[in-house]
Amino acid sequence: MPTDSIASKANLATVENTWPIIQVGEFLQQVVALANSLPDRSYAINLCTNRYQFLVSFCAVIVRGQCNLLPSSKNISTQSNLANQYDSIYIIHDGLELASGLLAVDCSQVGEEGKIFENSPDIPLNQLCAITFTSGSTGQSKPNLKTWDTLREGMEIGARYYLNNEHRHHSLLATVPPQHMWGLETSIMLPLITNVCISDSQPLFPADICSSLTRMKPPRILVTSPLQILALDNSAIDFPKIDLILCATAPLDSSLAERV
Repeated sequence: MPTDSIASKANLATVENTWPIIQVGEFLQQVVALANSLPDRSYAINLCTNRYQFLVSFCAVIVRGQCNLLPSSKNISTQSNLANQYDSIYIIHDGLELASGLLAVDCSQVGEEGKIFENSPDIPLNQLCAITFTSGSTGQSKPNLKTWDTLREGMEIGARYYLNNEHRHHSLLATVPPQHMWGLETSIMLPLITNVCISDSQPLFPADICSSLTRMKPPRILVTSPLQILALDNSAIDFPKIDLILCATAPLDSSLAERV
């Protein structure tokens, strides 16, 4: 069966609190340690808020041969609804109010163990790795099934378009949640397959976005939404150079896009 490595680049993430660079070997150590601690279930509702914790837990679930469920909402009713729809389920999180009666793993409490890995675990290309869900704003939320091959191939196409030189290291800051398909592709899959190092910061306001960008090494990528781009454009803050802005496909005024 064809397989592919889950991560292969040197630098994967920077952690906002202390700002160390996390190397791929350390990342894989954390992934395998978490994967070994996960319950023997089929589906994990991944509700991690911190982007690096999400990255580790997302990959750990896949390494364990399970599937990430990525709802558009983290509320208790959504958790209960998913538990009714999918058998053999549990929640993985990094500190959250949880629905009662559901098995849960707090990945922020799982310690590192074992050696630093040099070789990345192989994932079957046809493995079902994630199910994302529509917002349900026009009716019932609909699932969108993603195999590893689908996730990787889609982002490889995007990477060739987004990055002029895929061999050059980029720093990426995202203001959108990783559970949404746009955030999953750009802030999770892109760092796994290219020389992109993500920040685990998820700032909301222009001043916080500026602060996070300033601490990142250039060239810089910002993944955001039209509303936040408008807020940045209306602010009087002097931002560091942003080499690439990736914006979600919600309506974006063409004149605003040209200004930024």
